[in-house]
Amino acid sequence: MSKLFSKPKALLGITLVLCMILSMLPLGMLSVSAAAWDGTIAESYAGGSGEEGDPYQIATGAQLAYFAQQVNAGNNYASTYFKLTSDIDLGDVAWTPIGSASGTLFRGILDGDGHAITNLSINATAAGAGLFGYVGYGTVIKNLSLEGDVSTSAVYAAGFVGYVTAGNTLTMSNCVFTGTITSTSTNSDYISVGAFVGHNWNATIKLDNCVAVNTTITTSKRAVGGLVGIAISGTDVTIKNSSFSGSISGERGVGGLVGGVYYGNGSTNATTVTIENSYSEGSITATATSGGLVGFTHNQNNNNKPITISIKDSYSTMQLPQDKGTAGLLGGNYAWEDYPSQVTVNITDSFFAGKAKFPIMNSATSTKDSTPMTVTLTNVYYLEGAATTATPTIGNLSPEVTVQKTVAEFADGTVAGLLNGGRTLWKQGTT
Repeated sequence: MSKLFSKPKALLGITLVLCMILSMLPLGMLSVSAAAWDGTIAESYAGGSGEEGDPYQIATGAQLAYFAQQVNAGNNYASTYFKLTSDIDLGDVAWTPIGSASGTLFRGILDGDGHAITNLSINATAAGAGLFGYVGYGTVIKNLSLEGDVSTSAVYAAGFVGYVTAGNTLTMSNCVFTGTITSTSTNSDYISVGAFVGHNWNATIKLDNCVAVNTTITTSKRAVGGLVGIAISGTDVTIKNSSFSGSISGERGVGGLVGGVYYGNGSTNATTVTIENSYSEGSITATATSGGLVGFTHNQNNNNKPITISIKDSYSTMQLPQDKGTAGLLGGNYAWEDYPSQVTVNITDSFFAGKAKFPIMNSATSTKDSTPMTVTLTNVYYLEGAATTATPTIGNLSPEVTVQKTVAEFADGTVAGLLNGGRTLWKQGTT
């Protein structure tokens, strides 16, 4: 069914039609009738042959554990179909992620069929923590709600997928996560933590109708995002009709939807992030450059492979520290040594109505060279009082490319009309 997302009261009644097609109830309303998993492993699936019309059926925690056991033993199930036939309560029993760094990757299609997996519990010491640890080419996860707690002392953690491996693809749709994700890793570069995807490398990731609600992500390092921790070394991330609601903490490169966007070494492709019809709300705690939708860009080598970020019909009401290098939608750019930034940013029909130091973006000039980003801002607004510092000069654009609007203009339909530009996507609400 179609669902309208109402913006929080801070947005003074503007409603964005996100066309969310979520067939499941919020996790807080789900009930799990089956007995909680006791840690045992089944000897087979509930039925099915793994074909598209006859998927393997998973009905219990023991059968889900059998699925994990098979993948971790080396069966990647490429192009094989699975379907949950009931809600599954994992009973807070320690879970071993599906797929590992040793090369055992899941490559199949999992359809939750509107069911929920609850009480996931992970306390890991190895990289790649999540319901799935490592996934490979052709992985699809859809129509699934997940609730639980993921804790690790290592890097690359998420609720759903810890690591999308090099050259591979992950497509997720109609999925919900709620819970906590914690990494105590002290890695000085990046730790890659997010609700749906932690780490990736030259991969393709598509999230559509994926929502993190009542989610807390806790770290002390960089590259931490509400949905995706990092996009790096040629990865292409597309996020549509999705959102994050909760709190996120980290050092720098902390973002409401995506944390760090890196070029990095070892890829011949550009790194791209596309965000459409999506939003973030809640709070971000960071000690340096971070943003309401995207944390920061980081170009760390000299092979001139670009980074491109496109944001359209999206917004943030995140509360960020106003005494740090934070910005409403996109944090700043950091280029390694004397290499040119090679970063292109396009933001269209979007706004910020939370709290940050800068209203839309931090400085668009590299902190290590004088090469500015290429930036195009079109029809971009921010709420009066949302920032403590005026928009910095962005390349050859003046600060006037982002426009401050008053509380009254948000309330009386002025901003909704400007964002629409003749469309009907944004609607003026009554709250």
